[in-house]
Amino acid sequence: MPRIVRRIAFLTWFVVVLPVATMAACRGPKPARMHAYADGTAGLQSFMSDFAAAAAHGPASLATEMGTSLVLPDPDLFFSSYYPAEIADRLIAEYRARPPAAAALIDLLRTQQQNGLRVFRVERFDQVADENAVGYQEYALKEQTKLLPLYSLRAQRPDTDAGAQHLFNFVYVDGAWKYAGPMKSIKEGLMNDPRLDALASLRAKARQSYFNQGTVLPN
Repeated sequence: MPRIVRRIAFLTWFVVVLPVATMAACRGPKPARMHAYADGTAGLQSFMSDFAAAAAHGPASLATEMGTSLVLPDPDLFFSSYYPAEIADRLIAEYRARPPAAAALIDLLRTQQQNGLRVFRVERFDQVADENAVGYQEYALKEQTKLLPLYSLRAQRPDTDAGAQHLFNFVYVDGAWKYAGPMKSIKEGLMNDPRLDALASLRAKARQSYFNQGTVLPN
């Protein structure tokens, strides 16, 4: 190759190729972004498993994005769309008093992972008479003006459900998962009485066991 041709080729690489390669290296890999998740128990389980992995191992930006996505963008519109005005007002006040925050959800997932609660068990409720629903969920389903299934998430150890942590209620609206909170103000007076609150937080079959025998089944 003639010297002049080699020189032109070198200059072309130095002026054009090297800056482009350097810029690409500085940018690094594109940050992970949250993808869409399906409705149903498998969809929520997939979402929470990915969320827990991001919370424990990163990337932090993905964990924050997923945590933020669970917050209801308009609690007033959401609760008034599914509940009578008087009940909706109570639920809105409850939600606004303790809105879910991405940082708090991330900390919760990290703590669960550290404590060995690495398995997520998801349940879907769309009928009032379901012995696996907790009392608050039964009331919440009964009072709806139009049906919206409620989902429970229990984080537990792989070998036992003893010590599982229950987080409810998740809902799937507008193609995305949201956390609507426990909705304990669905029935006035329950959450202000420790004993009634504890009973309303149990599954129906566990409450029946308590009333019949004075014992409580694992919840």
